[in-house]
Amino acid sequence: MTWDEIYANAENCGYGSDELTAKDNARWEVGNLVYKKIGVDIEEEECPEEEVDDYVERWDIKFDKEGHIVSYKIC
Repeated sequence: MTWDEIYANAENCGYGSDELTAKDNARWEVGNLVYKKIGVDIEEEECPEEEVDDYVERWDIKFDKEGHIVSYKIC
């Protein structure tokens, strides 16, 4: 799945929903990957979700339905 699909699925979902959990998982995993690879903490940026979007696109990150990274390619 793409970040856009995960994000869209989570819209209008309540706390504790599988869709919102998948979005939170994806955001956390991207943040963790970015920190491990280049030492940037995206949570300190002005808009962390825009940072997630940027890195997902740059690194072609794909997720499973639970929001876990299944593939990426750092260019």
